[in-house]
Amino acid sequence: MAAKYSPSPLPEMEEIRRGATGRAGQGRNGSGRGGTTLARFGTADDAKPKLWEEGRVTDTSQREAMEDSSSILRAGRREQRSGVALCLSGGGFRAALFHLGALRRLNELGILSDVDTISAVSGGSILAAHLVERVPDWPNRGEIVQDWEERVAEPFRVVTSKNLRTGPVLRRLLPWNWGRPQSGVQALARRYQTEITRARLGDLPDRPRYLFCATDMVYGRFWVFEKRGAGRWDADLSPRPKWPIARAVAASSCFPPIFAPMEVGLSPQQDGGDGSGHARPPKRHVDQSHLTDGGTYDNTGVEAVWEDHATILVSDGGGTFDTRWRNSWLWRLRRYPSIASARVRVVQKRWLFASFRAD
Repeated sequence: MAAKYSPSPLPEMEEIRRGATGRAGQGRNGSGRGGTTLARFGTADDAKPKLWEEGRVTDTSQREAMEDSSSILRAGRREQRSGVALCLSGGGFRAALFHLGALRRLNELGILSDVDTISAVSGGSILAAHLVERVPDWPNRGEIVQDWEERVAEPFRVVTSKNLRTGPVLRRLLPWNWGRPQSGVQALARRYQTEITRARLGDLPDRPRYLFCATDMVYGRFWVFEKRGAGRWDADLSPRPKWPIARAVAASSCFPPIFAPMEVGLSPQQDGGDGSGHARPPKRHVDQSHLTDGGTYDNTGVEAVWEDHATILVSDGGGTFDTRWRNSWLWRLRRYPSIASARVRVVQKRWLFASFRAD
């Protein structure tokens, strides 16, 4: 059920509804470590001349790289983009509960009903699957989901009060599963199916369009599960209407190395090649795709929607960078990739903010 929401929304929300240029923010505390970002896209061409004029890009190779990125962005120029996408980041139950609060506020403002696409990663995919089950009839634009607390919030808090991962992890350690690395992630999918939803990809609604995001370990690219099928987001999708949504959530949230990558049974010949124009490898090289946590490639979920949506809302509940020093070789071994990963995410956020057009 849905109903009109009478109080006036916040000014920036009203700007998004009118289609006016939005603004980017970093959350209430301004730290950039978490929050909901609301903005409207521009293009690389908007930012490039200003950077050159200010002398911030002087090296020839940097200019050439910017030209290359500019040409890529032209495929999704601002005037060709349409619709509102909501991105729910990874971060386990912490992120999922963070998103629950963000969605509650968007619903109170009558903005949630404007969302056309939900791109979800890891912990965000858990909440997205819950929405599929609890809000099967998406409200019309400008309306709200009635009884949010009873229909959505309280049942989800019950889900997050349970430890859904320990059982599947321990199952993998049983002696008869030592030679079955898939047993853990398969058990996780069954747990999601029991606790969250038994629906299948073919049951997903047309609006909003749900994208459950994972990482393809063979090609190192973003992978999506949606109503139309499954595959890398930049290649043709393979129709899989009977696949459980719970399987998509498990692939999106099988955090390494706790869970082994999920084998999805699609060879490169079936899932559209590598999406870059390169020849597909012989089948003997890759029998099937292997998927791991979507946050390995893009923890925000922006990758799947930035090219074709006019407005992007990002709820970032990812973890903060731990600055405590530990004098051990094991900690240092883990620290090096953590720094590299944190740097990638900082660059992505800077690129995201720089791509927003502000009047």
